[in-house]
Amino acid sequence: MAPKKTPSETLSIEKAVQRIHEMCVNNAERVKKLEEQYNQMLQNFTQKHEEIEARIVNIQSQNSEMHMKTTSTLEENKQQIDEIKQQCNEMMRILHSLTNTEQLEPENIHEASKTASNYLTSIQPALNIADHLNNTSKSVPSFLTNEIQTQRSQTIMIPSPTTIPTFSGKCLESPNQFLIRIQEYTEAVYGWNQTTLLFHISEFLRGTALNWYCQLTATHQRPKIWAEFVRLFLSQFNPHVRTVSHKQEWLQCKQWEDETISEFLIRLRSIWFEQKPKETEADFIKHLLCKMRSDLFTMMGVSPGASLDEIILKAQKVEEILYLRNEEQRVTEYFKQISFKDNTLDTHKHRNGNDINHHKSTQFSNLEYSLNEQDASPQRNKYYTKEQWNDDESSQNANSNAQFTVDHSSSKTSNPIKCGSCGIFGHYTKICPNNNANNYQSSTSNSHSKNAHGALRERNLDAHP
Repeated sequence: MAPKKTPSETLSIEKAVQRIHEMCVNNAERVKKLEEQYNQMLQNFTQKHEEIEARIVNIQSQNSEMHMKTTSTLEENKQQIDEIKQQCNEMMRILHSLTNTEQLEPENIHEASKTASNYLTSIQPALNIADHLNNTSKSVPSFLTNEIQTQRSQTIMIPSPTTIPTFSGKCLESPNQFLIRIQEYTEAVYGWNQTTLLFHISEFLRGTALNWYCQLTATHQRPKIWAEFVRLFLSQFNPHVRTVSHKQEWLQCKQWEDETISEFLIRLRSIWFEQKPKETEADFIKHLLCKMRSDLFTMMGVSPGASLDEIILKAQKVEEILYLRNEEQRVTEYFKQISFKDNTLDTHKHRNGNDINHHKSTQFSNLEYSLNEQDASPQRNKYYTKEQWNDDESSQNANSNAQFTVDHSSSKTSNPIKCGSCGIFGHYTKICPNNNANNYQSSTSNSHSKNAHGALRERNLDAHP
């Protein structure tokens, strides 16, 4: 549609210029508004783009974590399946040894395979796997059949989850030791090279270290080769605080009294790797000689140009000599203690025997003394009755009698085991071997002497009423 034609107007130059100026002002305002709208749209677009990128990074980190969890769960499930396989194989070996047959029949093989499959199916919910378990359970019958037919044992290495080296990024952890251990572990257990290890390194990182690796992946700075990863890893997790603490540990590192040279070598080398990475083996030998025990260094007699193997060999020989010397000293001390205990026991036994003999002899002496007192009691009572009639004679006789009694009892108490028949110490009159034929005569003479003494007292009393 053709535009409508406006009627022409005749204007002066001033009005035309003014109108053109107004049109330019209007156009400038419109351009300014358009620019503001464009800037606002650009700002909104940039903000949305940043939000989308942050969301993508978050999703990638979540996917990485889910991948690590799934991988770890899969490894654990694989280990459990390997253990179940080993248990099934052991059961089949036991059954085969019990039946004493060289080869199972096909029906028995089919039944054993079916039993193993049912067992694996029953534990499927506990393991939380589906496809991998089905494939494994399907492959078990042929595996069992082949093993039963060939009768060859296979060794299955099942690494323990607690022995897997991990790194969390804490100050107390050693990044160099982690890198060395992880390479040795993955090469020995899985057969990985450095490229494969770099691809699976996130499985062995925890905490701060894992977050750092996920950030490298999100920012597209993930290293492509192992050497680059080692450089970034050491620069990130080797803080100044750890360097200072290792320096203090290096200064205080000395060989302990109960530490062998081999154990000290391993401990010293682990600190030396981190503290002195640019030194050579000759420098390490100097450090070893300075930090080892003084008794080892004195007895070794190391030559100036000795190698590390020669030093270790000499130190081990010196340790063996010191061990044998200490062992001999310990055995000597042990025998000394045993001999001292034996002498102490003999002394106690001898003292106990003397105490028992003394106790028995005291009992026999008291018994004999009581018998003699019973024989002398009638005469003593008669003497005490007539003592009232004569003061002078009775008092004199009583003093002499009391003195005789005290002397007699004191003599028996001071020397209780003297034989009255033979006069030899160590036994009594009643058990004297020389008194078998004279027991009756001695007892009769003793009784006559006592009666004569009593009669003499009575006679004195009658003569002096």
